Amino acid sequence: GVGRDIFNTPRLFLTIQAGLGYQTEKIGGENEDNAIATWLLRYRQDLFDTDLELYHNDSINTNISGRSNTVIKTVQGLRYDFNDLLYANLELIYDYETDPAPGNEKEDLSLLIGIGAEFE
Repeated sequence: GVGRDIFNTPRLFLTIQAGLGYQTEKIGGENEDNAIATWLLRYRQDLFDTDLELYHNDSINTNISGRSNTVIKTVQGLRYDFNDLLYANLELIYDYETDPAPGNEKEDLSLLIGIGAEFE
């Protein structure tokens, strides 16, 4: 794929990427090969001169050969850094697939509340 960083500073980051690819899916025990087009966006911004960060990431993969399917995945949230090690986050995760495997739902929505540690 090809991409471009629109903003890349310590307080603001935005990048986009598009491309073509190839995937093999195993559905019902059968392998299915598809050519796909992809889109990726990543955004992060510090808010209010504090340790609070807003972020949004999304990806779209759509089949351009083989079975007709598009998969959309998004993650948006807030992250607060307590210090250089500990952080808390609140995330909303949404996934959508136009033609999911049999027995699976088209949509999935999750709310994640967490505390984590980041080691450098």
